[in-house]
Amino acid sequence: MKDLSSLRIYRLAVEIGDIVWHIVEGWDNFSKWTIGKQLVDSSDGIAATMIEGYYRNSKGDQRKFFRYAL
Repeated sequence: MKDLSSLRIYRLAVEIGDIVWHIVEGWDNFSKWTIGKQLVDSSDGIAATMIEGYYRNSKGDQRKFFRYAL
């Protein structure tokens, strides 16, 4: 099986997480701890969900997690 980091879509998901992190980093504290935390968690969750699905044994599970990542 190919390493997940070699897939372009996974690298884009990681890049989205990094971009969101840097945007939220510049916000005031109240904004960071209310909407910012949720935004960072959800954008990081895209790549995390892809990882979880990628290493599932059945194709059905993989598709389900990739759908969640979308």
